[in-house]
Formats: sequence, structure tokens, C-alpha cells
Amino acid sequence: MGDVARGRRHGAGVQTFADAATVYDGEWLHGMRHGVGRLSFSGGAGAAYYEGGWVHDKKSGEGKMLYTSGNWYQGQWMEDVKNGSGRMMWVTSGESYEVGIASTHTQAAEHADGPR
Repeated sequence: MGDVARGRRHGAGVQTFADAATVYDGEWLHGMRHGVGRLSFSGGAGAAYYEGGWVHDKKSGEGKMLYTSGNWYQGQWMEDVKNGSGRMMWVTSGESYEVGIASTHTQAAEHADGPR
């Protein structure tokens, strides 16, 4: 459900993937996620989502990622990688990590549950 321009998703719309457990609800530009949107995952391991900015089909700008573990990251993203200021929270231990400056690629390229 959504808008189409020249045969591609464009404007606001919702895409439900074949697995029916993954849904993107947000803005599109020339067939790519672009603008603000929410990508939700649900399944046997629990629910997770990313909500925030997208540029050319990649997480970019401000956004929040909630992992199936309940841990979360809120802050800056660049090309699908955590980068810049943000906060990672591990709910089971109560630990958090906050960053206020641009991180290196090594720091940002962490495991699915964030840097530790």
C-alpha cells in the first residue's frame, strides 16, 4: 500500500515482506527507503525495530534500534552504521554507553547487539 512513480515505490507507503514478519512503514524515493520510516521485525526470537532516518535505503541521521534482547541504541547513523553521538543501553545489566563525538568505523561496526 502506498504511492508509485514510474513503476517504483515513491512517497509514503507500507511494504510487507514475503516472510510477513518484516514490515517497512515510511517514506520512499525512487524505490528506496528515504526520509523517515520504521522497519519492524517479529519472529521466534522476539520483536525488533529501527525507527528513524533513511537515505538511499540505508539507516542515516537520527534513529533508534530496539534489539530482540530488549537492548537499544538511540543516536546517529551513517550508511547503516552507528556513527556520531548516541546512547547504547543493555537492559539486563543496566549498563549504558554514551558517545558525543564521531566514532571510528571500528567502534561503530559492532555485533548485532551493539558495542560492548
